[in-house]
Amino acid sequence: MEKIDQILSNLYLKLDIVVNFLKKITSIKLMTKLNDLSKKVHATLIISSVALTFVFFLRYYFSGYDPFLAYAITAPVGIIILAYLSKDFHKACSNLISSNKTTLSNGAILTFNAILSLIAFFLLVLAGVAQLLSGEAITAFTFLLYALLLYMSAGTQFNPSLLNIEVTDNSSSGEDFVTIFSTYLKSFVYFEKIISAALIFVGVLTLLTTIFDSSKVFNMTWAFGLITSGVAFPILVYLTFTILWFFNSIILSILSIGKSR
Repeated sequence: MEKIDQILSNLYLKLDIVVNFLKKITSIKLMTKLNDLSKKVHATLIISSVALTFVFFLRYYFSGYDPFLAYAITAPVGIIILAYLSKDFHKACSNLISSNKTTLSNGAILTFNAILSLIAFFLLVLAGVAQLLSGEAITAFTFLLYALLLYMSAGTQFNPSLLNIEVTDNSSSGEDFVTIFSTYLKSFVYFEKIISAALIFVGVLTLLTTIFDSSKVFNMTWAFGLITSGVAFPILVYLTFTILWFFNSIILSILSIGKSR
């Protein structure tokens, strides 16, 4: 029996090495760099979407779609106005994380979720590469976008301080409950600029295909939907978090009353 326990202990040690490797590839440093990179490319993507929108409608106007001339003017202006209205919500989303601290009595559930997210990440990357090799570029990038979201999720699970989550023995089961079910919501908010940039990027990519391939002109609805969603994403995230966190705040307030007695 002791020999079997020793074998199992050695196996666990090997798996600890794997988990430590996974933590390294999702370190705070990498997550911070990824967030900083998104800030640099976000503005470029917005300008690109405005320019391509203008080119798209102008191209089809000269192909005989007369109403598209008006769209060539109004659509780019609409994107710029929406981007202006959204810009302050990036900071607002960041403040949501820093002002809403939660606690967890043990980090085991975070490690569990992180490993599952990374397994799904690797599977989606393989699926995305397969789609790319088969010529399905849009599908491939969609898979890779989902993979990126899972990778980021794993990074925040392995590094809970990014989400203002403290692992402490003083956390009650009720507080654990709130933290566990709000972790993905906080991750959603933390990486909102990356997700916003990714949505705009896929939208721009789809728009490019419609410019050079007239048979795909009706993909413009999907393309503009992605671009609009990406530009407005910080507003949507802020409102979603605020509404859902209201219920968490009620639960945490009740739990704090019980703790103070």
